Amino acid sequence: MTSRYALAAVIILLVVAALVFSASRPTALPQAYRNSTYKFSLILPADYKVTEVPSANPPAVNAPVDIIEFGNTLGNVQLTIAPAADKGSTLTKESILHDYPSMADETTEPVTVAPGVTGFAVPASLDHLGQMSELWFEHGGYLYQFSAFDAGQDQLAQMARTISLF
Repeated sequence: MTSRYALAAVIILLVVAALVFSASRPTALPQAYRNSTYKFSLILPADYKVTEVPSANPPAVNAPVDIIEFGNTLGNVQLTIAPAADKGSTLTKESILHDYPSMADETTEPVTVAPGVTGFAVPASLDHLGQMSELWFEHGGYLYQFSAFDAGQDQLAQMARTISLF
C-alpha cells in the first residue's frame, strides 16, 4: 500500500513540476507591425526584428524606394515599396513586365491580399507551393514587393494572410 502512495506522490510531484516549468517559460506572442505612411499592418513572428531603410536606391529600381526588413537570424522577409502608377485593384505578372522583365519566366499565382486588392505570389518552388518567395500587389499609388529569404519563405505566406490595408 505504501508503494502506491509513494508512486502517487511521485506522479503528483512530476505534474506540479511540469506545470511550474511551463508557466515560468515566457510565451512568444506574435507582434503587430503598423505603417501609417503606407497604410498597412501585418502580424510578425515574435522574434522578428524590424529595420526600416527609407529612400534606398537599389540598382533594379530607377527611383528611390523604402525598404522594410522583417527577420531573425534564420531568415528574413524584405518589403520594397516604390511609387507606382495605379493600375487598378488587380496586379498581375503581365502588368509589370515592362518595368520588371526578369519576371517573365516566373510561375505566379493570384492572391487576394485584402478585400478588393489582388496581387500575385511567386512560389518558393514547385515542390513547395505553400511557401512564397515573393508577394506583389499595389495599393494607394505604391507597389509592394515582399521577398523572402531562407527561413523567411516559411513565414511569408503566414504573414501575407494577416495583411490589413487602410
